[in-house]
Amino acid sequence: MTTFQELSYEEAPKIIIKPPGPKSQELLAKQRSLETRAVVYSKAFPFGIDSAKGATIKDVDGNVYIDWVSGICVLNLGHNNPFVTAAVKTQLEKVWHALEFPTASRITFLEKMNSVLPGKLHGHAKTLFTVTGADACEAAISLAKHVTKKGTIVAFGGSYHGIHQGIVSLTASRKYLQSSGTTRHGVFHIPYPYSYRFPFLVERKGDEAKVILRYLESLLADEHSGLDEPAGILVEPIQGEGGYIVPPNDFLPSLRELADKF
Repeated sequence: MTTFQELSYEEAPKIIIKPPGPKSQELLAKQRSLETRAVVYSKAFPFGIDSAKGATIKDVDGNVYIDWVSGICVLNLGHNNPFVTAAVKTQLEKVWHALEFPTASRITFLEKMNSVLPGKLHGHAKTLFTVTGADACEAAISLAKHVTKKGTIVAFGGSYHGIHQGIVSLTASRKYLQSSGTTRHGVFHIPYPYSYRFPFLVERKGDEAKVILRYLESLLADEHSGLDEPAGILVEPIQGEGGYIVPPNDFLPSLRELADKF
């Protein structure tokens, strides 16, 4: 039985050579010559990775780090988790790629997904597999527009929904839009209830969600507000790139009520 301590390199953190070491510098130079400047993480963390284990990473120069990135939340069980490794090995020994044909593992996964869905979704939902979060958002807004026959999507300042040419207009940051060759057509951004940086005056800290909800309701109710009838609202339950912002507890339920009302 693997112990928790054995899942990671026990000596982490350990710096043998000041990063970036010579082997890392060599790999970084080769990467710069072969990949575009769109690569960003190796600029912020200048080292080449040799191996990883649990919550730790070892670079090619022998330094060991604690990993606070975890593949942007996709490695929540750690690097080389033995249980995940065993499951992947078992599947690879059977079939690698099966397009959309049913396999036992695919059906098991679908049933498990359905079993943990909350509220009215439980037992009444179907799954659409996509490749990335941007794909999922593209599918969601396409479905909303198809069902409602409306064209505008409400999103929030500080949001990140991907950088595909369609979905990038809903991502708030200008820097992604400027290089995409697209414009913000059919998009309406409003502030996220973030008390540290909030553009509207509030009587007391903590009222940001109430102010935003009142503002949105007035936009939806007034045909002269400048907001066309929206097909839907795209929102991150917890903003990531915006600063890891957790909204007040009543924000998402109240947003759901506004969507139902309008």
